[in-house]
Amino acid sequence: MIPNSVLGLFPQNAQNALLALPGANSAEEIRIRAGRPIEVCFGNSPVALDLIAGQEMVLAVVSNAAKKSLYAHEEQLKNGFLTIEGGHRVGFCGRVHRSGESISLIDNFSSANIRIAREIKGSASQVLPYVREGARVLSALIVSAPGVGKTTVLRDLARVISDAGMKVGIIDERCEIACCVDGTPTLDVGKRSDVLDNCPKAAGVMLLARSMSPQVIITDEIGGQLDYEALLSAAACGISVLASAHASSISELLSKAYLKPIIDSRLFDRYIFIKRTASGIGPSEAYNAEMERI
Repeated sequence: MIPNSVLGLFPQNAQNALLALPGANSAEEIRIRAGRPIEVCFGNSPVALDLIAGQEMVLAVVSNAAKKSLYAHEEQLKNGFLTIEGGHRVGFCGRVHRSGESISLIDNFSSANIRIAREIKGSASQVLPYVREGARVLSALIVSAPGVGKTTVLRDLARVISDAGMKVGIIDERCEIACCVDGTPTLDVGKRSDVLDNCPKAAGVMLLARSMSPQVIITDEIGGQLDYEALLSAAACGISVLASAHASSISELLSKAYLKPIIDSRLFDRYIFIKRTASGIGPSEAYNAEMERI
């Protein structure tokens, strides 16, 4: 069943249409675009409902996600998404107001996308042997095309490693790993995990390293030079790093210029490509720090 916190974002007619949809309990996204049918996504298979969304419905969804106080959530709104109870993420588009090169406000919402968070305990079980070496956690980059389950695997790795007794620091820049609401994780990331929610990676790495003495740092989708330098500093302090990146193949990974310094520095001991199958999420191939297949 679609979670109540997601259903509650919609007016009653849309709730009824969503509840009547066969297989709605396995929906991954619900997309609302003004002037077009509501669309429910099952992986890469969208289903259009027989209900046209108006701009007032888009505004209602965003307003409900902000607990009917857009002003109080102004800072989060600048990021283009809000996280609601249950860890579900509400993204939106509309008119962007700028202050110099920065976004100061988004309003006149024209579309929204609700990504339904589904905690899959055990999803990292096939990846874990590539990450553990005796009692040690190796630094690893989890790689796949978008939508395969990198974040799901990272969340489960946090839970397993933390519950095994290691101190884990999570930098959840996009509020997707721990799915915090008001700073508190809504999904299970383990007994010994500490979470920095909505925090830039570079700043978060230094904050965790200085104040929380993590043995492992976990973060999603590393980006440019600042992320790289911060993670390299953490590794120099003996902290293992688990992160993710988008790529469909080893050749695509190696072609990404922003990742070249990371690969050349051998920050990661393992590069683990994952795929989704009928039986779950598992490795499709793995490489060591020298980019040799293992």
